[in-house]
Amino acid sequence: MITSMTGFAQRKIDYLTDTFSCELRSVNQRYLEFSVRMPEALRELEMPLREQARQALQRGKVECFIRQQTTGVDAQSWQLNSKALASLAHLLQQAETETHRNVTIDALALLQWPGVLIQPEVNQETLQQAILSLFNATLKDLITARQREGTELEKILLQRLSMIETEVAKINLHAKDLISLQRQRLQAKIAELSVTIEPQRLEQEIVLQAQKADIAEELDRLTTHIAELRRILQQGGSVGRRLDFLIQELHREANTLASKSTDTSVTQSSIEIRVLIDQMREQVQNLE
Repeated sequence: MITSMTGFAQRKIDYLTDTFSCELRSVNQRYLEFSVRMPEALRELEMPLREQARQALQRGKVECFIRQQTTGVDAQSWQLNSKALASLAHLLQQAETETHRNVTIDALALLQWPGVLIQPEVNQETLQQAILSLFNATLKDLITARQREGTELEKILLQRLSMIETEVAKINLHAKDLISLQRQRLQAKIAELSVTIEPQRLEQEIVLQAQKADIAEELDRLTTHIAELRRILQQGGSVGRRLDFLIQELHREANTLASKSTDTSVTQSSIEIRVLIDQMREQVQNLE
């Protein structure tokens, strides 16, 4: 299975009174480039996260966002600070005495007063393990998404290869008649110029032009490269760089084929092959 470098994944977990989310975005890049944004309290996790990403991914620009959001007060986890609440009540009584007025007490306002609620103590080691597990699960989702897109890209590449093979087959059919066509054109040109050329000299000229226009080697190389591309796609894994190299070789052979062409149909097929190769190159750039 081949893998794309493009993907997206997101997961969330609840931890005490907070919700932590992990978001991973991946696009194509020549090498693996990993960046992470997270709350400062979790900054110690940056190196372990990088190591997990390095072990799981080969290439791509991967952005990681870890966010923390407080969801509210958990009555079972938070505690009242009785001393702070008593001190606050004493102050309210003093305010009533000095102002000679009854002070309305809002229970919610009391809870919001600094120090009245005691936040549960967070076990940093347990929290870090929870975040690492969250990242690992999100990373697996990202890999699955990249593999899913890689499967679709593989279908596109195989389709383009089949179309190139069709054009190569067309050229092979015409290649058998190229010498005869060159002979006819040369004879027609000689007749047009009303000159006389010895048959031996004519044959030498035809052979010379045939050698210059010989495209058998280019066709053989195209066929070989196509077979190797299919083999690599079937093999799977991290194949982006190898495919990119072979695409360049395909393009080189297609250009040579076009430059040697002496027939309109061969030229048209050569142009079609180059268009298909360019389409493949764009897709290969996204593979890991």
